[in-house]
Amino acid sequence: MLEYFPALERAFGYSTSKTAPILLAGYQTPAALRRIGRARLATWLKNHGARTLNVAKSAADAAVTAAEAQFTVIPGEKTAAKMVHTLAREVMALDEEIAQTNALIEGRFREHPDAEVITSMPGIGDMLGAEFIAATGGDMTAFGSPDRLAGVAGLPPSTQDAEVVDAVRTHDHPGHDAGDLGRR
Repeated sequence: MLEYFPALERAFGYSTSKTAPILLAGYQTPAALRRIGRARLATWLKNHGARTLNVAKSAADAAVTAAEAQFTVIPGEKTAAKMVHTLAREVMALDEEIAQTNALIEGRFREHPDAEVITSMPGIGDMLGAEFIAATGGDMTAFGSPDRLAGVAGLPPSTQDAEVVDAVRTHDHPGHDAGDLGRR
C-alpha cells in the first residue's frame, strides 16, 4: 500500500489498530474513500466491527483526510488494492481465530482446581495462569516448596531470606560503601 497510497499507510498504526484492517477490507483507494466521505465511512466502520462510534469517526476522518491529499492514480493501483483487500480479510480472520483460541485456553484454565488461587496473585490473569499450569503440568509439587516456587519466579523465597539479602546489600564493608558492592 505504501507504493500507491502512502498517506493512508502513514495514517494508521497497523500493528495495533483493529479498525485499520476493517477499513482496508472495504476501502483501499483514495477515490473510494473520497466517494464515501467521512460520515458514511464512520457508519460503515461501526457496522463492520469498529469498537465504538468515536473510534470509527476518528478512523474515517484520518482515512478521508489521507484520500483528500492524493488525487494521482498510480499504475497498478487496482491490482494492489485487490491484494490489500485480500490481506486485510486474512488478518481479520487470523485475529478472530486467535481470539477463539484464547477463549478456549482461558475456559480450560478456569476449569483447573487452582485457577482461582493462581489468578489471585497480582499480575496473573487467565492467559499467564494457563502458561503457568502448562509449565508445571498442573502439579504444584513440581517445585518442592513454596520457597522454590518463589525463587523460580524471581522473588525472595521468604521474608527472612529477603531480610538476609537486604542485610548483605547494606552491610558496611571496610573500604567500600553499599553502592560499591554491585560493581566489583
